Amino acid sequence: MSTTEDATPLVSPIASPSELLGSPHSPLINVLRSQRHAAGLSDQEEEQGVTTELNDRLVDMEGALSQLETPEEMFGTNSDVSEYCERTGAELKTEMDAYIQDFVSEADNMDKLSLQVKTCQQILDTMSNLLDGFRHDLGEVSRDIDVMQKASRSMKTSLKNRKILGDEMTIYIRHIAVDSHFIAQICDGDINESYQEALLTLKKKIQTAAILSTQPNTSKTASLEYMQAVLDKLKIKAIARIREFLLYRVFSLRKPKTNVQIIQQTILIKYKASSLFLIQYGPTFAEEVKAVYIETLSAILGYYIKNYQSSLLKLQYDVATKYDLIGVQENSFTQIRRKTFGVGNSGVFSTNLGDAKDRSSLLKNIANVPAIIPHIAMEGGNKYPYEAVFHSLNQMLTDTVSSEFLFDCEFFAGLDVNAITISIFDKIVANVQTEFETYLTNCYDILGIYIMMSVNHHNRKKMISRRINYLDNYLDKVDTLLANRFKLVFQMNIDSVKKTLATNLSASDNRPHYITRRYAELLSSMSSLVQNHPNPHVDMILSHLVILRNYMEALIAKLGLPLAKKDRTVFLISNYDLILDILQTEGEKEKDLADRDEYKSFKLMHSTEVRSFVEEELNSYYEPFISFVKKNEKEIISPQASAVERLGKDFSSSFRSVIDQISSDVMNYFSNFRTGTEILSQVLTQLALYYSRFEDIMKS
Repeated sequence: MSTTEDATPLVSPIASPSELLGSPHSPLINVLRSQRHAAGLSDQEEEQGVTTELNDRLVDMEGALSQLETPEEMFGTNSDVSEYCERTGAELKTEMDAYIQDFVSEADNMDKLSLQVKTCQQILDTMSNLLDGFRHDLGEVSRDIDVMQKASRSMKTSLKNRKILGDEMTIYIRHIAVDSHFIAQICDGDINESYQEALLTLKKKIQTAAILSTQPNTSKTASLEYMQAVLDKLKIKAIARIREFLLYRVFSLRKPKTNVQIIQQTILIKYKASSLFLIQYGPTFAEEVKAVYIETLSAILGYYIKNYQSSLLKLQYDVATKYDLIGVQENSFTQIRRKTFGVGNSGVFSTNLGDAKDRSSLLKNIANVPAIIPHIAMEGGNKYPYEAVFHSLNQMLTDTVSSEFLFDCEFFAGLDVNAITISIFDKIVANVQTEFETYLTNCYDILGIYIMMSVNHHNRKKMISRRINYLDNYLDKVDTLLANRFKLVFQMNIDSVKKTLATNLSASDNRPHYITRRYAELLSSMSSLVQNHPNPHVDMILSHLVILRNYMEALIAKLGLPLAKKDRTVFLISNYDLILDILQTEGEKEKDLADRDEYKSFKLMHSTEVRSFVEEELNSYYEPFISFVKKNEKEIISPQASAVERLGKDFSSSFRSVIDQISSDVMNYFSNFRTGTEILSQVLTQLALYYSRFEDIMKS
């Protein structure tokens, strides 16, 4: 073994970091320069960056080297490095030999392992080839999928387009195309309810064809042109058949005893679709059918209404004539006339007709009052005042107009229905109005006129609720005629009272006058009608009642002038009492009448005359006694004791017999028991007051 000095050092000297990094051609510098050059830096920036990076790394390496141990620190200061190396070499050789021996002992295994590795390599190569083939196949499948996806999208678009086209074609075929059965039904089928449905289908096909003819994609197709020609032929055929059918149906209405409204509502209305089809596609023929229909209905309804009106007039009786006025004086002529002709007996001035009949009952439930059926009324021998005839006739007229108007609105929709109604009813309404005017010129039934005004007012409201304005002019004219006639007849009654005032007519006794009874009945009936059944002319009526009341007050006072004072007082009381009594017998209670001017006026005059009668009746028996009381109440005097004693004795001795006589007189004067009882009570009360005042005078 060589000495330490001759031995080659085992550890070469370690180069300093500056020597490793500072060489300008070191690999590290070249790498750093290539990185910065790739970053696109300039040469100057590249050098600065390399220098900075080298400096940073140099600092890091120097720090790491400073932490390494020196050989002395590793082997100790007293160890011989050569010995250490020899020992270490021997150990390494021993280990190497052992390793080689192990390798030799495992050579067979290594051969087997090598063979297995080769086998595995072959298997892996085969798997690699399979995977490469599979990868290639997947690529082909992926390309096929892309192709199929594109084909699917194309097919989806095509399917969508075909569906849209199919829907359009379905609509086109369903709404345009017609089959042989449909054609046969339109051309030869019976015109019934199923035919109406076929007409509606044909109408839809014609409208659809018209719409398609305006669209660019279908307007010039051969199929559309062909189907339009077919539909036009079917339309012409349908128009011809409908015209003939409707004319036949309209002419069938002319058969005797045909109920037009029943035929309209049960038969004709079923063919509304036919009429509307004819109006839309055959307006000329529709006008022809309309003209025949108007002519037919005008004649039929005119005949029915005229016949009904003449039948009603046979059942009507006159309630009043021009002689039935309040101020007309009773004489042999009027009495003979009433007995002979049976007019003017009841209902002239009162709504009460006797036999529990009330003229105002017509207005109490007018909406439910049935119209008069002439042949039934004739069989029962019934007679009616004119307002009942007026109500039945106008009820038939309004109901007929309403029914016809509503039917025309459906059956002739699209035409001027108002013009149709006017054409049918103008002549009919004119005839009804003429007949009414003829009656009204000779009508003096003032209560009947008022009731007819209220009936006409009800008819106006009924037509407004039905929203039918055709009869407005007629109802306005009737209202004007009635109002004018009412004013005239009422003025005739007022003038009759004025005329009587200018005569020498006077009361023959103290009983109520017949003119007063007429006035009381008229006042009571008219007040009740105005209160319970008002109409637009109430103010005019009330003003006339005020005028009539003023003249009646003057007439009653004048009629009693020729009578003695006491009889005149009894006459006035009896007349005022009759008026008040009749006002209350009309179903009005006194508390309900208290606010009425007529009632208040006659009540005040009645009370005044009753007080006057009480004084007159007592003065006829106790004039000295009453004069003494009144005189001593006004001034204090000193009467002679004998005279006062005589007055007291006379009163005490005679008051029983006087009371009996007064009671008899009062009951004889006043035929109304209630009135007589009330007046007798007041007489006796006043007598007791006089006696009480007499005692007070004596005490004072």
